[in-house]
Amino acid sequence: MKKDSFAYRFFVLLIVFALISAAVLLPLVNAKGVEPFVFWIIGGVLLLLFIATVVVNEIIVRKRKK
Repeated sequence: MKKDSFAYRFFVLLIVFALISAAVLLPLVNAKGVEPFVFWIIGGVLLLLFIATVVVNEIIVRKRKK
């Protein structure tokens, strides 16, 4: 996989967000009394941030290639 390909950038961002998600969600799993909807809200926010980061990153890469 080439370093300048979309797939490479996508998987790097995916790994970074997986690590961030684990760091945020794992302590909550062990906490007592956390409602299930908190996990859905945090997961949704992380997913939206991931999508926004991929889109913004691709826009920046396309503008630099012009």
